[in-house]
Amino acid sequence: MIIGLPLYVSLVFGLTTAATLFLFYRGLRMSNAATTRKQSIHVLRFLISWLVIQGFLTQYVYSTDTDSVPPKIVLFGILPMILGTAVLFLTRKGKGFVDSLPLAGLTMINVVRIPVEVVLCWLFINGSVPEMMTFEGRNFDIIAGITAPLIAYFGVVKKK
Repeated sequence: MIIGLPLYVSLVFGLTTAATLFLFYRGLRMSNAATTRKQSIHVLRFLISWLVIQGFLTQYVYSTDTDSVPPKIVLFGILPMILGTAVLFLTRKGKGFVDSLPLAGLTMINVVRIPVEVVLCWLFINGSVPEMMTFEGRNFDIIAGITAPLIAYFGVVKKK
């Protein structure tokens, strides 16, 4: 937690993270593939475990040793995600899992960009991030969040 930051900023960000997990889990449950639906609880457990591990690492590892080369966040945060993504897209089981994800559900997850952008704006107001990272600067990700329900409905469901 950033010192001097209002509590509501961290709470909204935490709730946004929970909403993202819920929307992804719901998307898995909506899959046409029975295997994906069965594995959805295991995926949710893995993601929650990953968040807990990253929270621990942030508190006790990443923030205490900022001079290591390469930075520890690269080794323990970014590299495992790159390897996991490679496994998902380069293996037959991984490709099957990715192909079974419902496009409408994945599109709807983008609504979480709205509260993320609001949190970034609050962080800017509190001097924790530069203005360029907000929608007041050059970050227009909020548009993807606002339009996600329309794209999911008209683009995926109605196929227009």
